[in-house]
Amino acid sequence: MTTKIIITADTETGDLLFTMKTANREVFKLGIAALKQTVSADDRSFDDDTKQWRITSAGCTAFASWLSFMRITHGATVEMMPSGGEKSEPETRRAAPSTADAYAVLYLVPGAPPQVVKAAYRELAKLHHPDTSGGETTKMQRLNEAYERLRFAA
Repeated sequence: MTTKIIITADTETGDLLFTMKTANREVFKLGIAALKQTVSADDRSFDDDTKQWRITSAGCTAFASWLSFMRITHGATVEMMPSGGEKSEPETRRAAPSTADAYAVLYLVPGAPPQVVKAAYRELAKLHHPDTSGGETTKMQRLNEAYERLRFAA
């Protein structure tokens, strides 16, 4: 089993909620240790009842860096879940993303400042650019569309 990180947005607070699932206990321990080093204690918390981590909007840039680390180092996959909890199906042809969808594509909380949007886009573009190993054209297209949408949204 690969490592899977499932992210949802808390629509009430604008925070990101995520869980990490893996069969490899060592990867889990290393991932959590890296999260604690990357995202400051003020910007992260763990809810024992729901078994979810909460990342504040201030911690989104650091969280994007952690996601990159997990993808590169441990081959983690990331799934964005709509706020309702059901998994979104891949679309064959998409219309331009709404502003809320654009934030989700970049793994950001709605209303993130422009410098955070740019930083998240650059980190994700490094991972998904077709010229890199493991780059995905369709994912890169979605990132570009989302970034263009948010770049001019302000």
